[in-house]
Amino acid sequence: MERVYALQQLDEAVTRSKVTVVQGLPRVGRTSILAEWRRQRPDTKLCREIADILSGTGVFILDHVDARSIDAISAKVREADEGRLHGHLVVAPIDFVTSVGLRNALPGLVTTIDVNPLQINETTGEASDSSLSAGPIDTPPEASAPVNDQTPAPHQHWLRGGFPESLEAETDELSMKWRDDMLGILLDRDYSCLGIARGLPLDQILLWLANKNGSELNEDGCPLVTKQEFRDAIRVFVRLGLVRRLPSYPARSKLSLTRNQKVFLRDTGILHTLLGIETWEQLDLQPDTVKGASFESYAIEALIHAANGRCEAQFYRHKNAEIDLVLNFPAQRNRLVAIECKVNSSRSLKSGFYTACEAIKVADQDRFMVHSDERPSYHGDVPKLDLRTAIKQISKIAQERQ
Repeated sequence: MERVYALQQLDEAVTRSKVTVVQGLPRVGRTSILAEWRRQRPDTKLCREIADILSGTGVFILDHVDARSIDAISAKVREADEGRLHGHLVVAPIDFVTSVGLRNALPGLVTTIDVNPLQINETTGEASDSSLSAGPIDTPPEASAPVNDQTPAPHQHWLRGGFPESLEAETDELSMKWRDDMLGILLDRDYSCLGIARGLPLDQILLWLANKNGSELNEDGCPLVTKQEFRDAIRVFVRLGLVRRLPSYPARSKLSLTRNQKVFLRDTGILHTLLGIETWEQLDLQPDTVKGASFESYAIEALIHAANGRCEAQFYRHKNAEIDLVLNFPAQRNRLVAIECKVNSSRSLKSGFYTACEAIKVADQDRFMVHSDERPSYHGDVPKLDLRTAIKQISKIAQERQ
């Protein structure tokens, strides 16, 4: 597994702020990232006790911190800050509520890093190291033998998603059960500190969203709760990293704010669990509205991730003109890249894609289609790229300068 982006974020974060909070969904792999980071940086120190942190120079790490530790950590950070000590603290909270508590207790001193589920370009194509979702770090773990030495089936990452324990499970049944159990625990937690009533049916709202995956969101349309309760639930899902809201182009404009946003489940393994899709055969037999929306979620998340935080992501729709994903690179004079998602390479682009590209002035070389097959095709006026090739293309564009 390669978590280069997260490691890069850690390096950058400790140069900007006193405290770095590493947050993410349960068992997403934060502990393994911190262990790998320790291997690469001799100035890091793993601390077992809060009293040991910020006792000198270097970077101090606390893993698996719970809400009971917030006051003690805050006091120690403030003491170090007043004493002008030059150490830095990296904290991995056990849950999102603790992460929020730390940020509230230390305003202006905290940088937050979100660890997302593995993307397809972060996997090796073989079964992963079981340490990826291990418990609290002690000594950096040695690489171990794969849990399952069989080559994963094609599209296994798309089917199971990017949580290490889900991805490397022995069977699809066990993978889905792991995701179902994780979701149950996550959605049953108390989010009252975020303005969520304890009895709000988060599980049912998320299921409703899964069935609307990839659609433009109508906040009046959910029959389960009031409009305000629905907004509150969406806000929590977004902050947890379960859901992505994609604004319409141009982002942050008056036009964008007056139009509905698209909503996607960010991890397709979670999406398929909610929809009851356990195997590739079941996914492959789904109607285009389900399978196509699933692949669109999968591709959009991977391509946004590939841009390494250097773009704004949105979609475009005006009458019959539409683009699934528009990436805007502000550092490159607002260069636009237009991407259409198709579930396989035999699909053709509709005239509305070309009309939309002309309307927002996307250069010919910055238009492409991404599909779920394994090979790119450069025949025709718009390249048809497999997802891995498309990821490399976006990563390359993100690194360019003007």
